[in-house]
Amino acid sequence: MKLKMILFLTLILTLVLLAVPSFAQAICANGGVCGPNNKVSWTVATQNTDNSSLVDLAGFKVLFGTSPGVGTAVIGVTTKDVGLTGIPPAPSINTIAMVLMGGLGLPNGKVYVCVKEYNLALLDAGCSNEITFTYQSLSPKPAVDFTAVP
Repeated sequence: MKLKMILFLTLILTLVLLAVPSFAQAICANGGVCGPNNKVSWTVATQNTDNSSLVDLAGFKVLFGTSPGVGTAVIGVTTKDVGLTGIPPAPSINTIAMVLMGGLGLPNGKVYVCVKEYNLALLDAGCSNEITFTYQSLSPKPAVDFTAVP
């Protein structure tokens, strides 16, 4: 019983200490319309909320939806786990992480996005700032009409 209580308190403490990523942004051209080859980027947290060094970073989750408030919404939000994206478990200061939008499964139209970090215990931090942009996937090429012309 004592071991279970210690484990439980450790998990709660870990959740409280996990840092929040900062300054998410969409890197788009074309007048603010983003496509599959554009990126979402964010500055990786390097410290926990108690100012201790972050040493147990396990990955990132990108949350998105078509309404504002994706970081706190319960429904209407899709979460895509993108792993560590090449970032070490103990990131350096000013480390920037990026993912291509095409791999996230974003819907066409106005999209709201935030990023969460999670640790080795699979506990999430809060969301970064929420960003919004218009997403347009590459449209398929029109079908070729092979109808014979008289």
